[in-house]
Amino acid sequence: MPHQKPEDEIYRLSTLRGVTDLDEWQRQLENSEERIRVQLHSSVDDAWRACLPTWIEVGRVKDLSRSVRVPKYWPSYANQLGRAFAEIYCDDYQFVIDMVGTLPPDSYEYLCAYDLLELIVSEFYGCELPVPKQLFAIDLPAPSVVRVETEDDHRYSELVSIGEFLHLSCLIEYGDDDA
Repeated sequence: MPHQKPEDEIYRLSTLRGVTDLDEWQRQLENSEERIRVQLHSSVDDAWRACLPTWIEVGRVKDLSRSVRVPKYWPSYANQLGRAFAEIYCDDYQFVIDMVGTLPPDSYEYLCAYDLLELIVSEFYGCELPVPKQLFAIDLPAPSVVRVETEDDHRYSELVSIGEFLHLSCLIEYGDDDA
């Protein structure tokens, strides 16, 4: 059962800054490689179910809003887990596309799936592989949190769908006109 986001959560989730306390960050890093290995040990479906509670605790996978600038960024365990998920399961992107298609747009799970799609696109670019066009063709609404994050950036003002956001993010992040 998806977890609905209360309206007052949208602002908080759109202004995340990573872990702000060094001791907390170090605590989160304890045994992180082993914990990630355990959570990502099998199929993409099992990994999604194993990781979701960690991401729900933060409210999303990514923990540094694109609208926030910080002098020091310490990524949360949830973020590191999401990056590892994207790296290991990037070829299983269709699972995440299918997942986002079954979730209510105002749920934490929908936002988590969107964040994973962004990380998967980044993984393809990082490996210098072509991004599958299906990722840019997702015709579902972008999460409200992402729209709030980008509301002051005119480049995103006309965008509505997840595919449009992913495509423009690639152009901005990687400068790839072929995206």
